[in-house]
Amino acid sequence: MEVRRPGAAALVLWAAVAAGCGDDAAPSPCAGIDCSGHGVCFVSETTPYCDCARGYHAEGLACLPGDPPAACRGVACSGHGTCVATSTGVAVCECFSGYVPAGPTCVPAPCGAVWRKTIPGLAVWGVAAAPTGTSIFVAGNMGADAVVMQLDACGGLVRQQPLPGPADTWAIATRLLFVDGTMHVFGSYEPWNPSTTPTDSGAFHALFDCSPLELLEGRELSVGAGWSRAWFSSVARGADGSWWLGGYMTRDDAGTPEYHARVVREDADGSHCVGVPTADPGAWVEGAAAFDGRIWLSGVTPTDSYLRSYPPAGAPAEASCIGEPERDLVLRPPALSWFFPSAILEDGDGVLMVGEGSGALPSGVAVRLRWSESEGWVAPAPWDPTAGYDRFADAVRAPDGALCAAGAGDYASETLEEYDGLFACYEPGSLAVRFEHDWPGTGGCSQVAVDQAGGLLVVCGGWVDTELIRCRPTGECPAMP
Repeated sequence: MEVRRPGAAALVLWAAVAAGCGDDAAPSPCAGIDCSGHGVCFVSETTPYCDCARGYHAEGLACLPGDPPAACRGVACSGHGTCVATSTGVAVCECFSGYVPAGPTCVPAPCGAVWRKTIPGLAVWGVAAAPTGTSIFVAGNMGADAVVMQLDACGGLVRQQPLPGPADTWAIATRLLFVDGTMHVFGSYEPWNPSTTPTDSGAFHALFDCSPLELLEGRELSVGAGWSRAWFSSVARGADGSWWLGGYMTRDDAGTPEYHARVVREDADGSHCVGVPTADPGAWVEGAAAFDGRIWLSGVTPTDSYLRSYPPAGAPAEASCIGEPERDLVLRPPALSWFFPSAILEDGDGVLMVGEGSGALPSGVAVRLRWSESEGWVAPAPWDPTAGYDRFADAVRAPDGALCAAGAGDYASETLEEYDGLFACYEPGSLAVRFEHDWPGTGGCSQVAVDQAGGLLVVCGGWVDTELIRCRPTGECPAMP
């Protein structure tokens, strides 16, 4: 359909004025978007859209000739969104920031700037916001089935899709990333019962069109049979288009689970191999990131925690798959006898890390750190909100550069639902406390993401129900029990 907004001349004038606000002005979300030369880009809050000339219709950030698909003819989405047609010919409104779909219309979002939404029946492990529009995507598992949900700007269900996987396996989706308009969903699968159904274990990679949510392709990245559990929760993409999935496999030896670190590398052509970053049992990979032209992995061995960098192309598949690390750093932060790095982020010439540590107290504490070769450690006092074991599981950079982390408190409790949810943000550079929230009894928080309007989306909860919570980077969050 044709997106009708203020006239093109007014939009061009507004864009020219906005662009002339000084050399320090932030780049416009419309920078570099020409709407195929047949329209004008405008911004709704922080999201770019195209206002197309007569005779053209908008599809994403392009203006294509001709009428919109038949299903979208006459569907104006109240002037607050664009209509897209599904492969089955159903018209769906993709609404601008501040609006949510209501049939063939877009209505003002009723949820406000901070809110919480219960997603029944789904254990959520991954969350992401679409790069355009206001959709939120969550991934996890319902029983043995891995699923992905498309939600509106208030967390309401728009569309749900299952993730493909081998028969007789238990699948969990853990990470969602966007590349060139395609959503990539990653996770793990393992046999229901390895002693009776010795099916393969490994990782999976599913590709989705996210407007609306439709499966494009599903890939099984097998590690092999004989494993009782698979867990791949960290993903990085190399400059050569390869994907690196870090995690671990377990094998029950004489009734005692033994962890084995594994990395699945999937190349741009879809082929994959399995790497062994360390042969030590009791080791795993927990964090992955791509920067400085390298793949960075963090994890633990029985004696140390580590940070390693690898060239993106790795080694030939017939060799060790990922090759030898270029850098192999042992992580020994000040005042900590042990450190478990759950997530890593680039920070200029350094690396930001969050996780769990142990110091003078026997219980674990939630830790945030910065390390660089030139400056060494920035290691503020850790957060110890409960008398039990506390840890950060995931982290993201807020729009203003703050480090924001989500995790679990008192996680040695009897059930997952009894964990505390932990959520905190720390100032750029110094990592001084901006705010720290302890939400007792909400279940541990597994991931955090930034939405298109700059809000922070946190997922917390147990194996049955999940809480999706939207906070502001200032620390304003909805009331919690």
